[in-house]
Amino acid sequence: MQLEQSMPSRNDKLFKSLLRTALLIRKVEERIIEVYPDDKVQSPVHLSIGQEAVAAGVCHALRREDWLYSSYRSHAFYLAKGGDLKAMFAELYGKVTGGAKGKAGSMHLTAPEVGLMGSSAVVASAIPHALGAAYASKLKNDGKVHLIAFGDGATEEGVYHESLNFAALHELPIVFLCENNGLAVHSRPKARQKFSIQSHAATYQIPVHHVSEGYDFIAVFEAVSLLVERARHGDGPQFIEIDTCRYMEHVGPGEDFNAGYRSRSEIEPWMARDVLIQEPDLCEKLLPEILDEIDEAVAFAENSPWPDRDELLTDVDHPDPQKTATPVLSVPSDEDASDPVSYRSALFTTMREGMKNHQNTIIFGQGVDDYKGIFGTTTDLHKEFGSDRVFDTPLAEEAMAGAALGAALNGLYPIQTHIRSDFMLLCTNQIINLIAKYRYMFGGRFETPMLIRTVVGRSWGQGAQHSQSLQSLFAHIPGLTVIMPSSPQSILETYPYLIRDYKGPVISFEHRLLYDLEFNVDWVAVQKEKMPLTSRKIREGRDVTIVATSIMVLEAERAAKLLAEEAGIDCEIIDLHCVSHPDREMILDSVKKTGRLLVADTSWLPYGVSAEICRLVCERFPQALKAPVVTMGMALAPCPTAKSLEDIYYPNLADLVDATAKLVTGKEDHAVPLPDEKSMADFYKRFKGPF
Repeated sequence: MQLEQSMPSRNDKLFKSLLRTALLIRKVEERIIEVYPDDKVQSPVHLSIGQEAVAAGVCHALRREDWLYSSYRSHAFYLAKGGDLKAMFAELYGKVTGGAKGKAGSMHLTAPEVGLMGSSAVVASAIPHALGAAYASKLKNDGKVHLIAFGDGATEEGVYHESLNFAALHELPIVFLCENNGLAVHSRPKARQKFSIQSHAATYQIPVHHVSEGYDFIAVFEAVSLLVERARHGDGPQFIEIDTCRYMEHVGPGEDFNAGYRSRSEIEPWMARDVLIQEPDLCEKLLPEILDEIDEAVAFAENSPWPDRDELLTDVDHPDPQKTATPVLSVPSDEDASDPVSYRSALFTTMREGMKNHQNTIIFGQGVDDYKGIFGTTTDLHKEFGSDRVFDTPLAEEAMAGAALGAALNGLYPIQTHIRSDFMLLCTNQIINLIAKYRYMFGGRFETPMLIRTVVGRSWGQGAQHSQSLQSLFAHIPGLTVIMPSSPQSILETYPYLIRDYKGPVISFEHRLLYDLEFNVDWVAVQKEKMPLTSRKIREGRDVTIVATSIMVLEAERAAKLLAEEAGIDCEIIDLHCVSHPDREMILDSVKKTGRLLVADTSWLPYGVSAEICRLVCERFPQALKAPVVTMGMALAPCPTAKSLEDIYYPNLADLVDATAKLVTGKEDHAVPLPDEKSMADFYKRFKGPF
């Protein structure tokens, strides 16, 4: 659909305002070109020269409180939305006075005070952030519109299509803006696209609009103004494609007409309509003030200090993960407090209490509102709290992870669930590139509180793609907190704290074999002040330290009981619990006391949690060891489906008893009787069928 457009007179106040914005953008980027050869800007720059009219028109159509998200070509939108020019140049120079304290550079400009909520260097990855923030705005009815700007290359990414679908399903107040300059780096559309951007977007039943005169900031302003107001007044998502032209190379301060993929003659028709070129007299009147502003900003950047050494590790965690807190959780009556609690019911209790006590909490994921309710942990919560707060999602893992980030930015506490941890691999771009880094790369200006629940499948032939325990992968990434609750006690003490107090992203690996097990809960301990995100000593001992994760904690307890009864071996057991932030002093003190260390994890040993605990001891106190460290985990292969192989794929009780006895006695033939148990699953599993 082509919107009707009218050109105000050149004396019109709006025209002058738009002209000034576009001219400011161009002159700022021309100054960047001037200083770039001196290495004062030590970061890649993606210039918008030629495309300024789009940013000027779009941002003038938005209110200050409306949120905008952009790609790495972010200078124009930053300036047009009202970002501080001094902070921008300081950021490009890597100075501490920059908008992100020098940690973001050119590709990640942000100015939340004027509604610019961040830009991403990964193509299309900011799109679902606008999606989640728009969902929050609809839920809160805050009147904001969210606009996401991206290039034509982004329309080829899967997350783009996932986001369009979700926006249409939920009729979100969002505007999708495609700046089509006909290039993705150097690739032409005919080499990349066998579809029409407009017709493809229309298949999601989103109204589609087109502005071919992207050099005309009035045309852009009028078109976008109409769409923003439609989105604001409940007409759902809107889509607009604006044709534009990039004068400079994809990245860098130069031209690229000698590169062989385009010629200067291709952009000359565009330049012939470019007001900033064709109307020099109009621009000349505005130049002195603009150039003075730029000079002042450059001087500010050059005279600003570099970040101190301490800034290297500032803004990584959200906040100190050892913060002491008292969770708020309903305690059962004295009569019921002695009843055993299943892992499943502890999860359900914390999900329900979180929804009841915190109106900003939402739960979403595939199957959260079906009759099984993620193995009974979310059953009927959508009936109690409404389908806008507990909802199923499309098969769109990356978009939903990005939506969680956007929702968190806009004041919600998202709990996203994955019925298998393997499926979470589809979210790794969002989790690793964005969720983990958002606070740091924007200089601490954002918090991203959320809980990502993910289930580790085990037994019943789950095989290579339903049973992986991937905690090491995510614990490796700064900015992520990774926990592995081993009991209802862990869940009841940790989850309420996360929902109420913790400001960063947490991934919780829940083991499927634990769900049906029942445990005694110390309800007094649940209510005590504690450090919820740390390790837990669950058994005192003198002969050997066993550091274990998840279900291996239970195996360690069983092994310790048998070893004490059969051989008088006294095991000290530490439940690692928070694998990304272990209690290092607790582990070291224990190893100093026992002189022996066995680490039992639920995943592969190389480069994993076991290796990290070994590194900790070897770096800090290797002389405490009386014997080499022993580690236990999965066989170094994908998980087989055949039960005969699956039974020996995971370590069992006999393996753990045998390894511990050898470590303590120093003898291969230790004479400790081993239990006759073929598979851990045979002992723990209470369920029948595929899940």
